[in-house]
Amino acid sequence: CCDGVCAANGTGCAAQSKAGCGPGLISCGGECLPGAEDYGFCCTGPSGTGMICTVGDECCDGACVAAGTGCSKSCADDLIPCGGECLPGEPGSTCCSGPSGSGTLCGAGDECCS
Repeated sequence: CCDGVCAANGTGCAAQSKAGCGPGLISCGGECLPGAEDYGFCCTGPSGTGMICTVGDECCDGACVAAGTGCSKSCADDLIPCGGECLPGEPGSTCCSGPSGSGTLCGAGDECCS
């Protein structure tokens, strides 16, 4: 029984039990999700829930994104780091960060009003 829902042994919330997850399942965010560690990894968000990302992807606050995009520390060549994200922009674009830390890109010659 998982939070009032019936689940087969080794599935659902079995990740929280001594038995753990069954074959072909990965413990992620307190649940047993389909996947194999050779092909994916657990990505949990601020709420503690999770999803399985493909090897080579990155986890950004509970969302799977392609490497070099999203919240990557090293942005892909055609993206510009701004406000903790990798954003598409034109050469000469500048990052304009707001009080919350999020950002937007300003075009060359535009002014950032923060």
